[in-house]
Amino acid sequence: ANSSSPKIIAFYAEKGGVGKTTLCTTIGYTLAAFGYRTLIYDCDAQRSLTSWIFGNNIELNHSKSPNRIDAFSEGINYGTDYHKTLYEQVICNESQVKPAKALRARENLYVVMGSRNIPKLDKIIVNLEALSSSAFSAIAGNIPNSKTAKPYHSIMRTAEHYKIDFVLLDLNPYPGILNRCLIMSSHYIIVPTFPDTFSRETLHTMIESLQEWRNEINQLKESTNRSDFKWPPHSPKFLGYILSMFSQNNKRVRQETGNGNQDINWSAK
Repeated sequence: ANSSSPKIIAFYAEKGGVGKTTLCTTIGYTLAAFGYRTLIYDCDAQRSLTSWIFGNNIELNHSKSPNRIDAFSEGINYGTDYHKTLYEQVICNESQVKPAKALRARENLYVVMGSRNIPKLDKIIVNLEALSSSAFSAIAGNIPNSKTAKPYHSIMRTAEHYKIDFVLLDLNPYPGILNRCLIMSSHYIIVPTFPDTFSRETLHTMIESLQEWRNEINQLKESTNRSDFKWPPHSPKFLGYILSMFSQNNKRVRQETGNGNQDINWSAK
């Protein structure tokens, strides 16, 4: 990897508690230790990753605040050249999106904090897609350029600003519209899972979601080709799954990876 072409890796599972945030954080620290400039976007409204990485600072300086993460965020000087989180980047009406403020966690590792407002982006993106649809355009005439690919351009703007090699996305475990946009504009996807019946069931439903999303995005690429925020030409490759096996006796965690670096075949294997 190199700073001129940062690669985006999405960590996604339609089930909580399978080690998604833990895996994203671990790989982020590992890449940074190997000298790769790494950027993590906390895209979950729960903001667990933000809390884990900056927990000591949050507890030491904001332990008396009823909402410690918000108090921690409010104490940061973002200035006028940066947005606070992905949420502020996407809702901004500027044609040239500004980078988000990335906080330095350690050498080569940067983090964009999560926002409790992340779920609101689903509704915003749906409305924008309705405005850019061919059916609506036929009735209303020329529609302003769609911004449904703006989450991707927002992330890339931040990555380019900090000369990043790898971007890691810690996504929430729901098949929402923002997740669809982020996964389908990523270069790679990793799926953490757990060896139980419910996890196996959600793997099947997730495959159905990914198939549907791929078809929707292919249509959006055509309908938004005149946008300032065009969809990237690449499609995500499936790097593998992580099977987390938790032992109740010794509390140790064993992780196994699946076959990697292949085009997503959208089938349950």
